[in-house]
Amino acid sequence: MDNSATTVLSILDKLAGAGFAACLFGGWAEEVLKLTGPRKHSDIDLLLVAPSWEMLVHHNPLSGLGFTEIPAKRFPHKRAYICLDLMVELFLVKPNGDRLETLFWGDVPYVWSSPLCCEGTLASTAIQCTSIENMVRFRAEHYSLQPWRWETFPQDPH
Repeated sequence: MDNSATTVLSILDKLAGAGFAACLFGGWAEEVLKLTGPRKHSDIDLLLVAPSWEMLVHHNPLSGLGFTEIPAKRFPHKRAYICLDLMVELFLVKPNGDRLETLFWGDVPYVWSSPLCCEGTLASTAIQCTSIENMVRFRAEHYSLQPWRWETFPQDPH
C-alpha cells in the first residue's frame, strides 16, 4: 500500500479503535501544518501519550489489528511496526506531573510544550496533529537528543 493520506487515516483509525489516541508527528505533521509542501513519505510517525509501553508490550493489542513489531527498532522512547506494508513509529510521551515528556534513549529527557497537539486536517478529515510549536522546536533540537549518533568519527587510515 502507498503512504498516502488515506493510509495515515486508516492507521489512526486502527489505533483509535484499540483505545490509543495517537497524534500525527514527523513529516506528515509538517505537511498538515503547512511547514513543508506535499512530498513522498517513507513512514508514519505518531506521538502516543501513555504512562508506559505496558499495553503494547504485555497485552499487544496491535498485533490483532495488523501491526507487526520491528524488534530492532524497540527503544525506551519508541516502538516501530509494519502496518499496511508501511513502517509506523510510535513515540512515547509520558505524563509527568503537569508536563509531558519523552525520555529519548532512556536517559535524555525532552519536555513537550503545551498543548502537545492541535487539530489539523488531512484529506478533509479532522485529526490530532503535533502543534506547530512542538514540531518546529523538535526539528530544531532533535540532533541534541542523540548527540552520540551525530558525531563525526575519524576515518580509519588503514
